[in-house]
Amino acid sequence: MAYAAVDSLVQRIDQIRNDHEILFDKQQIECLLVKVSFLQTFLEEFSQKSSNEVKDMEMQIRDAAYAAEDLICSYISNELLSMCECCVYRNYTTFCQDLQKVVEIFDSMEFKTIELREMDSKNPKLRSSLAVGSLRPASGGKNAMVGFVDEILQIKDRLTGPPSHKLDVVSIVGMGGTGKTTLARNVYDDAFIVYHFYIRAWITVSQEYDERGILLGLLGSMRKLTEKEREDSNEDLAEYLYKSLKGRRYLIVMDDMWDVGIWDEMRLLFPNDRNGSRIMLTTRITDVALYASSGNAPYHVRFLQKDESWDLLQKKVFKDDCCPPELEEVGSEIAQSCGGLPLAIILVGGILNKVRRSRDHWRDVAKNIKSIVATQNDQCLEILYLSYNHLPRHLQMCFLYMGVFPEDYQIPVSKLIWLWAAEGFLKPCTNESLEYVGEKYLKDLIDRSLVLVGDRKSSGKIKRCNMHDLVRDLCVREAQKQKLFSAMKCRDDLSIEGTLGRLRLSFHSNVLYCNPKSRKDSLVSVREHSDGHLKGIYDSFRSSPLIRSLIFTGTYSNPMNIYIGFRLLRVLDADHLTFPLFPIEVVQLVNLIYLAFTFNGELPASLSNLQNLEILIVNQVFWGLLSYLPSEVWRMPRLRLLKFVNVFLPDALFYKKKTLCLENLQTLLGIRDFRVTEDVVEIIPNVKKLGIIYDKNSSINEWSFYCLHNLVYLNQLETLKCHFITTSLHSNSRKRDLPNLTFPSKLKRLTLRGWRIPTRYMSILGSLQSLEILKLQLCAFEGPEWELLEEKFCRLKLLLLEQMNLVQWRAETDNFPNLEHLIIKYCDELEEIPYSFGDTPTLQSIKLLNCSSSCIASARQIQENQLDLGNDGLEVIIQYENKPTLLSGFTYGR
Repeated sequence: MAYAAVDSLVQRIDQIRNDHEILFDKQQIECLLVKVSFLQTFLEEFSQKSSNEVKDMEMQIRDAAYAAEDLICSYISNELLSMCECCVYRNYTTFCQDLQKVVEIFDSMEFKTIELREMDSKNPKLRSSLAVGSLRPASGGKNAMVGFVDEILQIKDRLTGPPSHKLDVVSIVGMGGTGKTTLARNVYDDAFIVYHFYIRAWITVSQEYDERGILLGLLGSMRKLTEKEREDSNEDLAEYLYKSLKGRRYLIVMDDMWDVGIWDEMRLLFPNDRNGSRIMLTTRITDVALYASSGNAPYHVRFLQKDESWDLLQKKVFKDDCCPPELEEVGSEIAQSCGGLPLAIILVGGILNKVRRSRDHWRDVAKNIKSIVATQNDQCLEILYLSYNHLPRHLQMCFLYMGVFPEDYQIPVSKLIWLWAAEGFLKPCTNESLEYVGEKYLKDLIDRSLVLVGDRKSSGKIKRCNMHDLVRDLCVREAQKQKLFSAMKCRDDLSIEGTLGRLRLSFHSNVLYCNPKSRKDSLVSVREHSDGHLKGIYDSFRSSPLIRSLIFTGTYSNPMNIYIGFRLLRVLDADHLTFPLFPIEVVQLVNLIYLAFTFNGELPASLSNLQNLEILIVNQVFWGLLSYLPSEVWRMPRLRLLKFVNVFLPDALFYKKKTLCLENLQTLLGIRDFRVTEDVVEIIPNVKKLGIIYDKNSSINEWSFYCLHNLVYLNQLETLKCHFITTSLHSNSRKRDLPNLTFPSKLKRLTLRGWRIPTRYMSILGSLQSLEILKLQLCAFEGPEWELLEEKFCRLKLLLLEQMNLVQWRAETDNFPNLEHLIIKYCDELEEIPYSFGDTPTLQSIKLLNCSSSCIASARQIQENQLDLGNDGLEVIIQYENKPTLLSGFTYGR
């Protein structure tokens, strides 16, 4: 991970260069930056080189970069915590001396990389061809195929359908080991496909390829080549291929494609005679499939279902015999534990073939299936490593980092991206937020079939993601090799040797915690207290300068204290931990960038010591508890995200006079009775996401006190969640008569909950030209009728109505011209959906949850109207479940 280490060091150098409170030698820092940037360029250019010399150099660069960053971080810590001027000067002198040694180390590395460049230019390493598929006969036998009957029929239909004006490409996409090649082979060897196409040819491309190998492979799978033809030039071979295919209906299979470059080189050799010829390709990368298919939707290979997994395992173990009845239950359990991945099932089948066929022996396999697969899955990992090795440098670290989360863990996307940002893995781009960059990185990993989509938000954006167990095993193995992190999921993992040198520690269960009675002296295991082993670990933790991240993802049922006194710590993710007292040692961790924990009390003023803090997340066990942020929070200019449950912000007027501006703050959530004063607007001018809560029991009688009319001056605001706490849908609490209610022009997502705004003010929402998502919840507006007149939600894509006392709703097609998704929940009094939605061409789905029969009937009628217009893609989803208990407040979730 040399590239990531150097990139992180560059960010630290930039930090110290731009920090006017830190004393440093400008010339020395600039010299270091030049040398580090030179090595960064070297790593980018030599990223695909695999020689031992390059690998050794990468390790040296990585270790040197980490050491340099440790030095800078230690100096920052010393400077910010120094109490006297003489200490500051002494620290500065020592730092300059040590940094000069670092510069000299990088200087020597620069000379070594220059030598490597010269060696490479004189003896460039030729890429070897892995086009082994060219030697495989076109009529090779089919592998065992379970399930996918419908899928095979669909692919056959696409291959044999009527010819079009362009050469059709059918792409099959999926994670390594899902059976893409097996599926393609079964289609390729199908009797009807053999009959339909005059010529069939199969080539396996792989990551490393050469044009000549592919040309020879394709020609060789069509006919036997003469010795003279094998010696001909690439141009002659290309001509042979084109002439062999010209005028004939052919099927070319390009298996295991990794890059669009080979497609650009080869596609002109495939003549388009509009005679029904087809290209079929398999790939792990969605972008490759879309590029080659010219926009046609690729076929995504799914994981096997439970019964299909068991069927495949039986075929591998028993061939054509039947499974004994006493093994069926445990066998099905073993198959299910493979996560639907055919490659893993085949591996387990081989293991079962080596053990006695008895219930007890199979039960032993079932109990230890994950560890067995982890120790005997070299074949699986070798296949998956191809995907990892093909990742760009900036994605490799992000991918490996996902291994810090436990098996089968649904990873919140927002949290993952925040952690990536805090660790320095995201490269900021001009006019793009780090969150947006993180979303692009995640999409890239998903498109490469390495990360799976879990839940989606109502807007369609990914809410949670996860990884297959084998992919996660790859992450953990490679991360341990790179000393990226160490995962602690049981007490046996708590070895001093296993943790020393690790940059990050991830705790997956309640492995250890500090004894609250003597939190500075001992660590206490949940089950054992006596052998002194954990005391040794505690001492090693205290002396380790390398640990930069502590991540707790397990379940911790009781409040606890932990040792967190790591001076270089950048990330403390203790969101799942509840602290009985505020961990005051945290305020000494001045290198912290990310801090998340659960705590029900008041935050101390000394929290402002954390001048490098960018992300602060504080959760509460009970929503109803109120807390106040210290006024010193306005002294933390690096803050980018503040996420709470139910807190009051301090008055900003005093700090406004000191001209402080939190210009980096983009997300502010969970703020109670938020006053949008002019001072606040000036202090947080770039906030993009705001979540605010107001209480109906507030003693404030005039809404003007909260200055909501100033929301319009938050010019960068894109997401606004306004929640008004109420206890009943039919509460007599006062209406929100807000004649001056205005919103900023860039607002894209708006949630109003419990506001009871008079419907005459709903036209204000219709005037928001950028609004894409509108959620109206818990009587967001007053009255049983909503009639839209001239309001036109031009860009609105999603509309959610939830727990509204709405009875009649009247609207025309022009009111929602671009609506894609309509969601109505718990509106049991709503009589019907306006039939004008039947003429909305963009409408993709209507989801109804616990709605009246007449409302459901109107949705069905709208679907029929859409069918009459030729839109057969409108999905109507009807669901029923228990109505949720009305909450007295709102939480932003984890």
